[in-house]
Amino acid sequence: MFVLIVDEPSQLSAETRKEMGIIKQLPRTAEDAWKFLQEDKEMLQEFGEEFVDAYLSVKQVTFYLFVY
Repeated sequence: MFVLIVDEPSQLSAETRKEMGIIKQLPRTAEDAWKFLQEDKEMLQEFGEEFVDAYLSVKQVTFYLFVY
């Protein structure tokens, strides 16, 4: 196994990420993150759908109030 130190991980090629075992990427936008949370069965099971919906509602409102 090798260790690769990278200043900018986003610059890694798909092949290098795969070799390093990095198979998922973080969402690039808040909207993408919200979508992933809504679709994450483990998070929904752990926190409950009602809580996740309420959390996302608050996050979306505050995001749009401060960004736009």
